[in-house]
Amino acid sequence: MDLERRHIRLPAKYRVYIEADAAAGEDNSIEVCRALDVSLSGLQLELTRELALNAYIHVGVEASGAAPLILVAVVRWCRPADADRPDTWRAGLELQPDAADSDYSDWRRLLAQFDD
Repeated sequence: MDLERRHIRLPAKYRVYIEADAAAGEDNSIEVCRALDVSLSGLQLELTRELALNAYIHVGVEASGAAPLILVAVVRWCRPADADRPDTWRAGLELQPDAADSDYSDWRRLLAQFDD
């Protein structure tokens, strides 16, 4: 699968906010979670609930102490983190760079500082 990736993944510990209505059967509250790794095209999150596959969600990424970057993403996969932590999930999100009201250009600038 890594051979199919277009962009390098960078380890990250960014705080991330997602809309909980993207989770199965939840109301419209905010879930606070964390990014495990990031790339120009997506994020891997660790969170406390399952996300609905193929759901479009708004994601707020808090990086560098600045205001959160608001991004639009599609949930591409979601599965339990491991058997020892049944209330912990991991999810892969694909960012939508052409979405309206997105800070994707700022996201590109943020990640460009890690480019060699």
